Amino acid sequence: MRPAGIPALRTLCWAQLKDFRLRCACVQCVAGAEAHSFRLRANIVWTDPADGSDGAILKARELAQDKDRYYYADQYGNQANWKAHYKGTANEIWQQTEGQITHFVAGLGTQRNVHGVTRRLKELNPKIECIAMQPDSPFHGLEGLKYMATAIVPPIYDASVADRHVEQSTEEAYEMAKHLGRNEGLLLGISAAAAVAASLKIGEEEARAGRSAVLGHHPV
Repeated sequence: MRPAGIPALRTLCWAQLKDFRLRCACVQCVAGAEAHSFRLRANIVWTDPADGSDGAILKARELAQDKDRYYYADQYGNQANWKAHYKGTANEIWQQTEGQITHFVAGLGTQRNVHGVTRRLKELNPKIECIAMQPDSPFHGLEGLKYMATAIVPPIYDASVADRHVEQSTEEAYEMAKHLGRNEGLLLGISAAAAVAASLKIGEEEARAGRSAVLGHHPV
């Protein structure tokens, strides 16, 4: 049992293979495709959209008190979560950019990419600038992302890991999602579009300073 999202879809696939039953606490406004997948294969407990992902976390924790019935994966506090991206995603980014990446932007959601990818990239090249991106207000529409000043702080969160922190508006993210779909043929979710929007701002900063940049980004 876990809060729902893209990682939960992966857990869902694993549960199907192992013939385990999965129960997810899911924000009512979760993207349609994800919700459809859960309805078909998982038992869902819906939570209030106004509570964001924190509402799903609290509901999952409440249900997990029944330890005889549930195992709570707890992606926000599981050290294996960020380590998977330390061992996998970071090395993929390094290889696919042929070691030329100069900046990495990641959204603050489950924290797995900020902590896992950043730590590994810094080992490969300490000069890479790693940027943590979060919504610009506590009441936002960036699904899966956390406004850290008011959100439940994940146990794996370490503010010192990123070199800098930036904020991103919901409106710009939605406009970017539309632009990418209409003009680039890329059908991205809102958190991914937010990461792209933030990355473009970083790229523009570098251009104004007369520097070139190779950016990598990840939504949450």
